[in-house]
Amino acid sequence: MSRRRLALALGLIVLLGAGWAGTAWYRSRLSVGTDDAYVEGTVAPVSAKVPGQVMEVLVRDNELVKAGQVVIRLDVRDYRAKAEQARASVMMAERRFVSGTFDRTEQGGGRVRA
Repeated sequence: MSRRRLALALGLIVLLGAGWAGTAWYRSRLSVGTDDAYVEGTVAPVSAKVPGQVMEVLVRDNELVKAGQVVIRLDVRDYRAKAEQARASVMMAERRFVSGTFDRTEQGGGRVRA
């Protein structure tokens, strides 16, 4: 091999190495990596006052909301069923009271007929 070919091969290797190093440096600026990282931010806890199935979400991700603004709609079928059940229990208790037959087990007595 002549000196000219050796210099050309060595120059090509140096040029390719410099190109690779430049590309690696540029890509390293775009992403950050560490083994000892943490994220700092504000956490806003959101909790429900009542349980239920969500039927509709009325806001988008990261949208500003005001205090008291409705953000979801819940399925009301369970609540309607419980309300109907409570009305039926009240109606049965009223009818028992009106007819004179009601239970006084809390006061230590048995069934009382008026």
